[in-house]
Amino acid sequence: MKILYYSSHPNLNLASPSGYGTHMREMIAAFEALGHKVKPVIMGGVAMDSKSLTIEGRKGWKKKAAKLVPAYLWESAKDYSLLKFDTHAKQVLEKAVIAYQPDLIYERAAYLQLSGVNVAQKHNVKHVLEVNAPYAEERIALQGKSVFTGKGELFEKSQLEKANRIVVVSSALKKHLSSVHKIPEKKFVVTPNAINPALVEKGNEPDVAQKQQSVAGKVVIGFVGSIFPWHGVDLLISAFSKLTASTKKQLHLLIVGDGEILPHLKQQAASLGLSGKVSFTGNVPHQEVFDYIAQMDICVSPKSHWYGSPVKIFEYGALGKAIIAPDNVPVRDVMEHKKTGLLVQPSVESIHEALAMYLQDETLRMNCAAKFKEKVLSEHTWQHNAAKVIGAIQ
Repeated sequence: MKILYYSSHPNLNLASPSGYGTHMREMIAAFEALGHKVKPVIMGGVAMDSKSLTIEGRKGWKKKAAKLVPAYLWESAKDYSLLKFDTHAKQVLEKAVIAYQPDLIYERAAYLQLSGVNVAQKHNVKHVLEVNAPYAEERIALQGKSVFTGKGELFEKSQLEKANRIVVVSSALKKHLSSVHKIPEKKFVVTPNAINPALVEKGNEPDVAQKQQSVAGKVVIGFVGSIFPWHGVDLLISAFSKLTASTKKQLHLLIVGDGEILPHLKQQAASLGLSGKVSFTGNVPHQEVFDYIAQMDICVSPKSHWYGSPVKIFEYGALGKAIIAPDNVPVRDVMEHKKTGLLVQPSVESIHEALAMYLQDETLRMNCAAKFKEKVLSEHTWQHNAAKVIGAIQ
């Protein structure tokens, strides 16, 4: 099968170290591993220089302008730019479809972007829409309203109605989108995020990370991923501080990743007197992330959205690590409390309690890690997801 993998958003780059970048790259590779030909059309680009890999908030003139312009107008201008860009993206996609003649367009959906479904309908090409969030709602929650948010909701409904199949990362997102937009649930395919088993061996290479972090002989608690306010890393740091005060065991907290609140987290750790007990790596190339996970004993995902499937829990699981994860529907889609991990509320107390439980009960820790690793490697690989998508349209 000839597949055209399409991402219309101008800011989503295929080489990004963020979770979305991993998802895009791995799905493309999985389709190819199954024997399909894939042509990527990625409007945000396919390569980033090393400077661009640092994850930051607004800077320069944009930071100044955002403070001077009323938020509603600023967000409206951004949305207008997205609409204009989608017109350009449609032209690029249409040329690619005519030249490549795909059997399927597999699109990573984006807010205010209708080019993918419209081109697919125009050229009578099967279309699968991958939806990772309720984009219109997410946009309002994270950035506020604009004059175009109503149009964003209409566009989202149109995307869902026109697609042949809809791939979502959780049963919570399926239920929500089906209810809000009156889309039959049978049109949805649930494929939680996943892992590439070939990378597991990478994480078992000589102790690269251990040499860099001086964690030998300690129980290492870790976090991997982009660092934004909604990931709850501040909760983990506070819970770790509380844990160090209540145990005689030698502990180390290893935080791997970059993001706009990283400086605040470093200040938090310093103010709690954790210097020497917490390491911040900053940005790490994705191929090296598994070296760091390999050094961890307990891996934590402190907080996640009600609809999202955290890539990190599958990376943790594939390397056989004991996991603490949010007690929400997407995580419960794949994990069971005290059987394959410890599920917690997004609070310092709940995370601390789970950490203490793992420290006190090594058998529980080892059993949870082993059972979830087995499940991840058998059910939650990117090839498994890609095969499920292909099966749903044939």
